[in-house]
Amino acid sequence: MGQTGYEKLLPINPGHPDYVVIVLAGYNHEQEPAPLKIYVGVKGKDADGNDVDTTGTDRDAFLARNGLLHGKIYGMAVANNDYADLGIDVVDPTAKMFDAYMKDADAATEFSAKFVATSYQWGGFDKPVAVKDTEMMLWEDAAEQPVGHTFFNGDTKVEHPAVDPDITKFRWVQNMTDEGGLIGIELTDLVAELTAANGALPDALSADVTRIIAAIDGEMTLETGDKGIGNGLDGLDDADNSKADASETAEVHIETGQAKMVAPDGLMWVKTADGDFLIVDEDSGNDYGERKYIIEIDSDTMQPVETENGHEGYFLAQAGGSLNPRGDVASIPGAASGATSAEFSGSWNVSALVARKEDGSFYTKEELTGTKLQEVNESLALNESTFIGVLQHRSESGGQVEEVKADAGGQILAFNIDLGGYTELQLLHATDLESGFEQLSTAANMKVLADFYSNSDTLFISSGDNFIPGAYFNAGGDASMATIYNQAFNDFYGLDDSSQYADLRAEAGFADIAIMNLLEIDASVIGNHEFDAGASVFGDMITHYPRGAGLENDRWIGAQFPYLSANLDFSNSGLADYYTDEILAGSEFEITPEEAAAVTAKYQDGSGQKKLAPAAVLTTDSGETYGVIGVTTPYLASISSPGLVEVVNADGTRNDTIYNSDTRDAEMTELAKLVQVQVDRLEASGVNKIILTSHLQDFAYEKLLATKLDGVDIIIAGGSDTILANDADDLRAGDVAVDTYPVTNILDLSGNNTYLVSTDGQFNYLGRLNATFDSAGHVVFVDYENSAPISTETENVAAITGLKVDSDGNIDFADDGLNAGSSLIEKASIIEDVVNGLEAVAASKDSNVVGLTDVYLEGRRSKVRTEETNLGDLSADSLLHATRQFDTVFAFKNGGGIRSEI
Repeated sequence: MGQTGYEKLLPINPGHPDYVVIVLAGYNHEQEPAPLKIYVGVKGKDADGNDVDTTGTDRDAFLARNGLLHGKIYGMAVANNDYADLGIDVVDPTAKMFDAYMKDADAATEFSAKFVATSYQWGGFDKPVAVKDTEMMLWEDAAEQPVGHTFFNGDTKVEHPAVDPDITKFRWVQNMTDEGGLIGIELTDLVAELTAANGALPDALSADVTRIIAAIDGEMTLETGDKGIGNGLDGLDDADNSKADASETAEVHIETGQAKMVAPDGLMWVKTADGDFLIVDEDSGNDYGERKYIIEIDSDTMQPVETENGHEGYFLAQAGGSLNPRGDVASIPGAASGATSAEFSGSWNVSALVARKEDGSFYTKEELTGTKLQEVNESLALNESTFIGVLQHRSESGGQVEEVKADAGGQILAFNIDLGGYTELQLLHATDLESGFEQLSTAANMKVLADFYSNSDTLFISSGDNFIPGAYFNAGGDASMATIYNQAFNDFYGLDDSSQYADLRAEAGFADIAIMNLLEIDASVIGNHEFDAGASVFGDMITHYPRGAGLENDRWIGAQFPYLSANLDFSNSGLADYYTDEILAGSEFEITPEEAAAVTAKYQDGSGQKKLAPAAVLTTDSGETYGVIGVTTPYLASISSPGLVEVVNADGTRNDTIYNSDTRDAEMTELAKLVQVQVDRLEASGVNKIILTSHLQDFAYEKLLATKLDGVDIIIAGGSDTILANDADDLRAGDVAVDTYPVTNILDLSGNNTYLVSTDGQFNYLGRLNATFDSAGHVVFVDYENSAPISTETENVAAITGLKVDSDGNIDFADDGLNAGSSLIEKASIIEDVVNGLEAVAASKDSNVVGLTDVYLEGRRSKVRTEETNLGDLSADSLLHATRQFDTVFAFKNGGGIRSEI
């Protein structure tokens, strides 16, 4: 094959079973110019084009099978009439016309061409010829020029092509090593032209050519992330130009005075879920060091994606260079032999080999056969992808390397790329925190886990039912709890004697809200149990109760987070003053100690504060904003006691639906309308990362609702205690997952994935989802290694965090205990104090016998919510008996308030 040196050969899928097409890259020492070239071969033929002899050698059989015995090198030629558009006034095959074109800023960036072979035909191994007697010497021969065309000859040093990974596209990118720059080439009619050749070599192959990066100064700069300094020489007094001007930036190519591609060598085309990219490696010879960088290209045109700085690459790495202060670095001590040259020599996309499937496992070899490996690569976002690169480091050749006569040094590096525009979110979530003491005892453990995992990209959201009337709900109202509340919030906020809570009161349910605040919940949906004690009690629990200026006069601090629901109407209830239809920041629902002490203008008597809304905007510590919407079960009125709080339809009418699986689709269609209104409002305000926290009692409802929405990225399901987990996740004994964590196979109305998460309630699990959003607000990656339901069992918490367990088998929260000084118990111990206070109250009440039964009392959820039961009758009869002194006629009890059989 007529060339003195080859750097890289890459096949293109020809779309035809009888042919092979290979892109050739290399150089012709001492023989220039020549055109860009491809090889076209016919499979099953010998060197003369006859069917290969079946009795021939294994060598010939192998080569013929792969189309490498009968073929030709085809060079790129341009119609003579088109050269003027390319800045070529004199068409001369002996001139370096292609070099001139690459350096002409005014030349057309797109043109048509065709690939044509010369008259030379290799005759096989039995007819050896010198390279100089092949087509190498024919490209500039006048007699060899195609009719009406001339080979577009130039400097032939082209080192690495990059073929489009999409095998349905017949195109590649070619680097121009000597002059700098990139060219994109597409064979526009390849299949038809090969088919027309009918087993022979085609006369020519048609192509469209795109100049991607020209070889001109100012054509491209490198984004270095504000790191490094420029190499400008202005104002410097060093005669050898060895100093850099610290006032300049490094946002240019490092060679003095140039903002262009310099000696591109290694080249790889990467297709990802985010689009197409080229990873470029530089050849050796730059005094300031060779670089590795990436360029984003339009997948249709192959042109660089324009930025505000024009054509821009993104700096990845640098090595070598006599003027590079790190050029003498060597991995083997003493091996540095002087900073001379280094060379990045290519990259390999290994993403599919290390990616995990939805269940957390790796792909098997069988799952990556054929085009499947590339399909996995393309399904991943760029910042989810993993690459391996190679560096030739000739400077590492002295010392021990020289003594053992080893090759000069080199390095293999693995790297990931994040060009920005992506957002990381760690979503911690919990649901149905209504609890008896056995479950409530793990509330502090949940706080330990939340603090252990928390980072600047974290939100903590509840999906409702944060309390339920019962022994511990009532214990929160015992007078002994007041002192505990005062101390808890003084410690939590770090308040000194000059301004402290001193008169917080104890009311039923206050302990539940206190624990939610101490967990530092960012938002919650309103569940059905929030109304079990009545809407007015709910209002007392969540609102701030000031009694004049100064913290010492406050009676209660209220919920320090928004309670959300897009399908509840509070206008006729006593909660109306606490509701806002505005989409506010989450912080607007909080009353800080500073605000409370001043009795701010937000309200004076407690009646103007906002605690309820359809949606809110939450901001992480890193500054990223997320829209959070709440939605409550449409069957609220039939399973709780909301009073004048009404479930509404999209048209504002009252929804009095009673649970009926036959109406599920219609109910979710109606509910979706209400949610979509809030989605659209959030997106109109510039928030495109949207989370729905729902309390629909049945996970099937959340799955159905997701398909009827557009723009919701994550749904936190509540009310059903549905356990989601992957094979590698550790669950509590006896717990079984019903689906993966998260559920990922749900598409919204625009075809985007909606991710659903859910856990068991009662403080049993902390849900943890780590997801990546793209700039459009879509989840493009889930980190399965760091996403799971996490059991709050003491053994598990201790194993994860390293905290020590006391003699009773509990995390030691004592200030002077085994974990003294650990930041993980600082806030969790405050929750433990509240729980211990409730336990003390409950223990004092346990000796009060209120009745005996020798009859089984039916209290199972599936029964009390669907039919008459004896425990339901007993509860309602008890209410009737207690209230008949007020001339009560009848009593009724909501089934949701009956939690277990007796």
